[in-house]
Amino acid sequence: MQRFIGRVIGTATQKTCKVCVARLVMHPKYPKRLRVKRNYLVHDEQERAVVGDIVAIEYFKKMSKTKAFVMTEVLKEARSYLDPRSGKTFTAP
Repeated sequence: MQRFIGRVIGTATQKTCKVCVARLVMHPKYPKRLRVKRNYLVHDEQERAVVGDIVAIEYFKKMSKTKAFVMTEVLKEARSYLDPRSGKTFTAP
């Protein structure tokens, strides 16, 4: 079963968030590590995730054409700041 850890980069749609998973792989010819990033659409039933959170995702049956992962837990929450002028809350990674 596939299990990844990544950062939430978007929560524009309902019950779905976009997670960026970065991993290091070795170049096949030259001895150098490369950072490979991939974005996954993840099902978030309770809509707990906000942009900047570190989450654990796990493979599940396909729910749509592009969504095949479900968020299992929020490992680290993003810091949130309150703007004193407008009163709005912002999150930062």
